[in-house]
Amino acid sequence: MRIISANKRWRVGTILLGIDDTGAVIGIDDSRHWEEWIANIARQNIVPAINVEYTEIQVEGKRIGLIEVPKGPDKHYQTSKNFYYIRIGSTSRAATQGELMRMFQQAGMFHYDQIPVEKTSIKDLNLTPSFEETGEEFQVTLPLS
Repeated sequence: MRIISANKRWRVGTILLGIDDTGAVIGIDDSRHWEEWIANIARQNIVPAINVEYTEIQVEGKRIGLIEVPKGPDKHYQTSKNFYYIRIGSTSRAATQGELMRMFQQAGMFHYDQIPVEKTSIKDLNLTPSFEETGEEFQVTLPLS
């Protein structure tokens, strides 16, 4: 689940089942219905839900599962437990707070200019119009709070 959600953030990818971390072919067994299991993870454990393609091939006489993770319309995907994962090389790990802020800002979902500045008020703003720049008068209307 974290590998799928991390892959969705950056690119299209293929996840191989039955290949260990050293690249050795170990195959998958008949302990589960792999296609259904993968589809359930992608639909129920990733927000927003995604559609993945699952196929199987034979390599060295062993079954290998291929999970095709297509590029999605959304920028960021999280697990159903509210974790966002990022890819670092060939690994996936939970994003830090700073990484999350950058991810959302890059996606246009988070804007620093809309964040309140603590211990400030309207008195801290310079509301003196600059007539030299525009040469015109204008009126500033502020919300009462």
